[in-house]
Amino acid sequence: MQPCYGITETRLSAYYSELRAIGVGPVEEDPFTKAVLCLSGLRYAFSYYKAAHSGSEFETFYAPAHRPDDGLHETACIVVKRLMRGARSRTITSALALAKQHGSTNEEWLRWQLAWVSSKEMAKGRVQDWLTRTGVQEGWLRLSVATGICSLWASETVGFIHSMMRKPFPSLIPSLDSDGNARVADCLKAFVRDHRVDMEEL
Repeated sequence: MQPCYGITETRLSAYYSELRAIGVGPVEEDPFTKAVLCLSGLRYAFSYYKAAHSGSEFETFYAPAHRPDDGLHETACIVVKRLMRGARSRTITSALALAKQHGSTNEEWLRWQLAWVSSKEMAKGRVQDWLTRTGVQEGWLRLSVATGICSLWASETVGFIHSMMRKPFPSLIPSLDSDGNARVADCLKAFVRDHRVDMEEL
C-alpha cells in the first residue's frame, strides 16, 4: 500500500486494525467507517492548520502533501465535491430534522455522516475506476483519509468545516455503545498525535 499524504502504510494499517478491533465495520462496506476515517484525515490536516496559525515560522507553510502520482489527490477532490453536494441536499436536510430531535448539537458532522450513508454517486465513474485499479479495501482506506485532508482546503467546504470542528462530536459509530465510541475517539486522537510526532522527528 502506498502512503497517503505522508502517512505511511504501517501507520495507516495499524490505525485501521485498531479500529476494527474495537468493532468498527470494514471500510469497503461501512459508510460510518468511511466517515470516521475521513474525520481522521481532517483532524490530521487540521493539526497542520493550527500549527501554521500558532505563530511558528517553521510551520507557516507546512501542510500534508501527497507526492506519489497515483491519482489519489484527484480522486479525493472528486469525493469531496460529491460529499458536500450530498451534505447540503434537501434529502439530508429532511433526515437531519429527526436527528436534531435526539439532541445532537453538531449539525455539520451529522450531515457528513448522512452524506456518506446516502450518496449513491460516491463511487461512480473516475472514483470507481481508481478503486478498481487500487483494490477496494486499500482504496477506500486511503481515499477516505485523503478526502478528509483535502476537505480542509476545498472551496466547496468553506465555512462548513470550521463550524463542524468547533463543536463537540456525538456518536462516531452508531452501532457502538458509548464505551466503544470513546475508544474510537481515543484511537483517532492517538493517530493524529503520533503521526505529528513522527513528522517532527524527521
